Amino acid sequence: MRESLEIGSVRTRLLARTITATALIDQVLTQIREWDDPAIWIFSASNSVVRGRARELDALALTDPRAIEKMPLFGIPFAVKDNIDVAGMPTTAGCPAFAYTAEETAPVVAHLIEAGAILLGKTNLDEFATGLVGTRSPYGVPRNPFDARFIPGGSSSGSAGGRRGRPSQLCARHRHRRIGPGSRCFQQHCRAEANPRSPQPPRRRSGVPVARLRLDIYIDGWGRSHRVRCGGGI
Repeated sequence: MRESLEIGSVRTRLLARTITATALIDQVLTQIREWDDPAIWIFSASNSVVRGRARELDALALTDPRAIEKMPLFGIPFAVKDNIDVAGMPTTAGCPAFAYTAEETAPVVAHLIEAGAILLGKTNLDEFATGLVGTRSPYGVPRNPFDARFIPGGSSSGSAGGRRGRPSQLCARHRHRRIGPGSRCFQQHCRAEANPRSPQPPRRRSGVPVARLRLDIYIDGWGRSHRVRCGGGI
């Protein structure tokens, strides 16, 4: 039986030096290969780049015995929903005609990397994140990790396939909430209404491509209700 990829469990093993970042990444890359669902990913970092990052972290841990303690996400693999910029990687927001290569990394991704996390790639999503069922992407429909008879669900369908499945724990996960970008966009109810007065192409804001939409989002999570009005897609 494979070791758990819960962040708490992985963190404990890293601190105890019973696993290295390189060994963890090898385990994750093996599971990605065995799960074999290319629709999860719109862009994958090469294995050599991912392993190189892990080796850099392990080398740092050798030169600085407190490196793992200082970096709260040391060696933790993560994926970015593909409407968030990573320098040098394409950003599509699920729309091939919109695709461009990002010149800057969004702050949220930069903070994760600074904390020691290892980026695996960009995951699939409904086009401009405007769907709720995970089937509106020209890049394919990821398999539901719990039961392949059903759709993956959610605009972050690739993130769901890459993180949530019992047999496909391809990225480390928090016990209660997904970490990093690409986290749950809609919890209970969402109403999105296109703004007919804004015919211009999608914009970017703080490293995140923004579709010209007006959204009223009602979220019921953690026992609270929130109303959020945004200028663009999530």
